[in-house]
Amino acid sequence: CDIAVIRSYDEGETWTKPEVIVSAESFGVSNIMSVSCIYQKDGSIGVYFVIKEKDKTSTFGRAISIDGKIFNAEIL
Repeated sequence: CDIAVIRSYDEGETWTKPEVIVSAESFGVSNIMSVSCIYQKDGSIGVYFVIKEKDKTSTFGRAISIDGKIFNAEIL
């Protein structure tokens, strides 16, 4: 599973097509899950998630965006 975002610019009347912001493949796994989205103190958007490793362990990751359009993902 990947993490995708959809946006509405008209109070939820219409939505954009889904856009993947974090792919499981970029971490070498097939599943990332348990997503939380939190505004950071500096105004950026933080997306936090669990990376299910191939050895059945879990690692935490996050993706940060200043503008809500470009997200930079990393392992915590």
